[in-house]
Amino acid sequence: MKLHRSARPLVALVALAVGTGMMAGCSAAGTSEDEEGSQGGLPFGADKAAYIAAFEDVEPVVLEMQIAAALGHPFNEVYLPYLDRVTEWSGGKITFDIAYASARVPVQTEMDDALADGRLDLSFSVLPSTEPDLYPESDALATGSYLGGGGLVGSLVTNALLVDESVNNDALRSEFEDAGMHLLLPNTPALLTSTVVIACRDAESADLPDEASLLVAVSGRARQSEAEALGMTPVSIPWNEQFEGLQRGVISCAAPSLAGYTAGGLVEVAPHVIIDARAAFAVQPSAFAVSQDTWDALPLVAKQLLFDSMGVYIEAAIDVGLTNSASVITDIEDADGSISELSASKREALADAHERLWSDDATRERLTESAGRWRDLVESSLDEDALELSVGPALRDYTSGSIDFSAYIDLLYQEVLLDSRPDA
Repeated sequence: MKLHRSARPLVALVALAVGTGMMAGCSAAGTSEDEEGSQGGLPFGADKAAYIAAFEDVEPVVLEMQIAAALGHPFNEVYLPYLDRVTEWSGGKITFDIAYASARVPVQTEMDDALADGRLDLSFSVLPSTEPDLYPESDALATGSYLGGGGLVGSLVTNALLVDESVNNDALRSEFEDAGMHLLLPNTPALLTSTVVIACRDAESADLPDEASLLVAVSGRARQSEAEALGMTPVSIPWNEQFEGLQRGVISCAAPSLAGYTAGGLVEVAPHVIIDARAAFAVQPSAFAVSQDTWDALPLVAKQLLFDSMGVYIEAAIDVGLTNSASVITDIEDADGSISELSASKREALADAHERLWSDDATRERLTESAGRWRDLVESSLDEDALELSVGPALRDYTSGSIDFSAYIDLLYQEVLLDSRPDA
């Protein structure tokens, strides 16, 4: 983190109006010291004017970060609205120095190290699943993430389950603290993260023939077991390196989320895709975290703004994930690719593999119960259009902003997130 008398402007700011009362500031502007004490904090729901006023005496802060995609890539709109919101509501006191195309830390699996050693202040792309020995609690949570199910509703349930368990799991949060990070969100809330997606170079591979042992790029222990259950041979390759592996023929298939398939541009090299909303893979969480040293140095009002603005990030991630996923359905068809589902026997094999993942029945029962609770809550927060949105070719009909997810975001804050809001 750099402190400057005059901060550099944020690259590519895009103004964002948020439609929920919670995010737009449903309460009246509060005063910092009168209501929250000498630390200078604000109540949740404080409006833009209150935040700008609270930042008047705060020194400018530039946060170093990077985005995996190149400048101008449409997937950057997952992150830019959040960064824009923080800069605007801080009155320009918090800005971001963005390295695009992973220019600062080329190896995606080193995000945690980069936050700990000061190369980055903030990252949306920490991958604890690649180091299960260092992050055993995160790995255990990833194992049970398939319980949310596939499709749109299943992905929202999975994200809520991950948020719930991380906020209420002191051991998991301690893993991040011990590694020099402050965890804000345990998972990028991109849509269709848990839906089974297998992208292959050719149609024959996408049939998943029993007699072949296809090399498939996966990440995480649970995903490796799932690939083996489908008759494939898993190899560990980060999502941002899978394009080259498929292009060179090093691997036959990859098993990203549909959002990862889109962001990685894999349609060019793997246009034959299995998308099955009736079956779910375990999610490999990509956490949103801040360097612990940076977090500790920030004033309370800055921490609260970073926290309160996550609703903008969640909303953008959902909408961009669906919009890009809709586009990729058309791209697959234009590339003479194919879209299919798992066979009944493969779906059954996947379910059996999930049962074998567990070594702790108590954890499985707790997560299963939590997933069921969240499914009821999520379904009650969605309108009919969202509940009826299907996965696969029909997804092409989704248009940006056509579904309102504000009630879902309110649900996450009120049920879980507010329990971890900074107050000191």
